[in-house]
Amino acid sequence: MKYLMVSLYVALLALTACNRPQNNDVGASAVAVRQTNLYMDALMAGNFDTAWKYYSPEFFKTQTDEGWRNNLTEIQKKRGKMVRYEVSDQQMDMRYSGRFFIVIYRVWYENSQKSSRQIVTMIEPVTGGSGLKIYAHNIHFDDVQVQ
Repeated sequence: MKYLMVSLYVALLALTACNRPQNNDVGASAVAVRQTNLYMDALMAGNFDTAWKYYSPEFFKTQTDEGWRNNLTEIQKKRGKMVRYEVSDQQMDMRYSGRFFIVIYRVWYENSQKSSRQIVTMIEPVTGGSGLKIYAHNIHFDDVQVQ
C-alpha cells in the first residue's frame, strides 16, 4: 500500500509538471505585445523602414516587400493616417516550430468612421534564430481584407 501511494504521488507530480505553463510565458507575451506596439507606432508614424525591422524573413515568402508596402500605402490613401490603436486580445500558442504570439488590435484611421481589426502574429522559433519577429499581419475592414 505504501508503494502504491508513492507511485500515485509521483505520477501526479509528473502530470502536473507537464501541464504547468512555463514561467517565462507571461514575460514573453508581454515582450511580444511591447514589440508589436513598437511596430504599430512605426506604422502610425508612417515610418515603414522602422516597421520593416520587425518582420521575419517568412513574412515576405507570401508577398513581396514592395507589394506589402503598396498595400499599406493604399490603406493610408483611402482611410487616412492611422490615428490610434489598442490591443483588444492576445494569446500564446506553442507549435512545433516555436511559440506564436497573436496580438489583436482595433485600429482607427483619420478618414474612416469604423475601426479595423488587425491581427499581428509573432514567432519565437524553437531553433533560436533572430528572436521575436512578425510572421503575419492581417488587416480586416468591413469591406476588404488585406494580408
